[in-house]
Amino acid sequence: MKQLLLVMILLFYGSIIGFSQTRIGVSTSVFQSTLSGIRTDLPPGNGYSGAVYKTVDKTYGFGLSGLLQTPLYNFLELEYGLGYFYDSERIHFPFTDPFTFVTDTATLNIHRHYLQVPLNLNLNLQPKWMNNQFIIKGGLIPMLSISEKDNYQEVIFQEILLSPNKQNRILLNSNLSIGMRKELQKGTLEISVFQSLELTPFIKEGGWGFFKDLHTARNNQIGIQINYFFKTLKNK
Repeated sequence: MKQLLLVMILLFYGSIIGFSQTRIGVSTSVFQSTLSGIRTDLPPGNGYSGAVYKTVDKTYGFGLSGLLQTPLYNFLELEYGLGYFYDSERIHFPFTDPFTFVTDTATLNIHRHYLQVPLNLNLNLQPKWMNNQFIIKGGLIPMLSISEKDNYQEVIFQEILLSPNKQNRILLNSNLSIGMRKELQKGTLEISVFQSLELTPFIKEGGWGFFKDLHTARNNQIGIQINYFFKTLKNK
């Protein structure tokens, strides 16, 4: 809640700095996501809790956002907005079918959908030998869960009354990106590479089965982001 309050204060501050200098834009990103830190020290139990998982796949996701960019100083900007974020998990377990006793591999799939509120400080540098701006961005991305789906019941071959609220509703990501900015006739194009890391768990503590092990896990996303900002009223 403190992070969301900070976001609201900064957004309000940005809005009163000057609308004529604030640029409106759109953003899209694609990334590869790596899940690490799954807990393995719990005793074995139903639902693979404590079991040694075989592999964790790298997965892919994307984000779409509307952005506002407000200058604070000549080389510093506040960037904020609202968007959609999708990520997924794919985890493989060795298992023995209880009916045929055949050894095989089960796959747990988790699909995650969020509303995100990107909040960055941008540092803009333009050396004399460069025609375009070099930009470094860093900040936080509070995210609100809007949907989560998994195939856990099918994976464990059991009918168990699990709480549908296994996922934390509010997640906090960190963000760092480096890229280039080019001024065009009708706007500004930015292309950057970024890395984000989950600072809070996406699974609640004290879950059942393998969800106990996922409470300590975090995702690391590496990808490409493309932003386009329209000309401001001041620059038209």
